[in-house]
Amino acid sequence: MPAISVCVLCMNEEVKIGAALESVKWADEIVVVDSGSTDATLTIARQYTDKVFFREWTDFSDARNYIASLASHEWVFFLDADEEVSARLAHEIRGMADDVWNRAGAMDMPRRNYLGGKYIRCYSPDRVRRLYHLNRTSQRKGRFVHDARDIIEGQLVRLRNPIYHNRAAPYDWNDFFSGRRLDERLPFLVQELRDRNRKPALTDLTLRPVLTFMKYFILKGGITQGRFGLVFAWKAMVGVVLKYSKLYLDDSFAEGDEKRSG
Repeated sequence: MPAISVCVLCMNEEVKIGAALESVKWADEIVVVDSGSTDATLTIARQYTDKVFFREWTDFSDARNYIASLASHEWVFFLDADEEVSARLAHEIRGMADDVWNRAGAMDMPRRNYLGGKYIRCYSPDRVRRLYHLNRTSQRKGRFVHDARDIIEGQLVRLRNPIYHNRAAPYDWNDFFSGRRLDERLPFLVQELRDRNRKPALTDLTLRPVLTFMKYFILKGGITQGRFGLVFAWKAMVGVVLKYSKLYLDDSFAEGDEKRSG
C-alpha cells in the first residue's frame, strides 16, 4: 500500500474529532488544519499528530487545497472532523492490490449518516469521493460547499465499505436542524448552481420539491423509519425549496436592476 496522508479540517469539534482521528491511526500521516477553535479540539488533535496548523476559514475548496499542500504523500484522504473511517474500510484500503493503486486516480466510498446514534436510512446511498492521488486529480474551481477534484489521470475506484458521519455526536436535534448552519451554507449552495450555469425555472419551486420528498420518503426508504424518516425527507424538500427560491429571487432582482440601469 502506498503512503497515505489523512487531512482533517476542523473548528470547535472537541466532541467528535477524537473518534475521527482514532479511526485513522493506521495512516502514515495525519494533518489537521484548525480555523480558530476555542474548545479542546486542538488538545485532542495533538494527541494524534504534531502536524496541527491554523488558518483563517475561507471556503471548502480553498481550505482543502491548502491542507493538501501540507501533506507529505501523494495519496490524500480528506476526512471531516465529524466522520470516522470504519474498521472494514480501513482493512479494505490497506489490503488493496498494487495494480488497483496504480490505475486509480481517486476512490469513493459509501457514507452512513447518523443522528444521535440512529442511522438515517433515506440518506443512503451517499457516496463520497475522499481518497485522491494529488498528481492525478485537480481541484475543481468554483465549488464552495462540496469539495470536488476532477480525475485527470487514472480511474475512479469504488470502495465497498463505509465511513460514518456524525456517529460520535450526542443527540442534538436543534443543532442538526440549525438555521445558522443553513444560513451559512445557502449562499454557497446557490453559487454552485450558478457555476453549473443553472437557470431558475418555475418547476424548481413547484415540481422539484415534491419529487425530492418522494425520492427520500418512498424511493430511498424513509417511510420504513416512520416519523424519523418523514422528518428527514421533509428536511431534504425544504432545503431544495430554499436553495431554488434564493436562486430564483436573486436572478429576478438582478434582471430588474439591469432593466433599470438600461
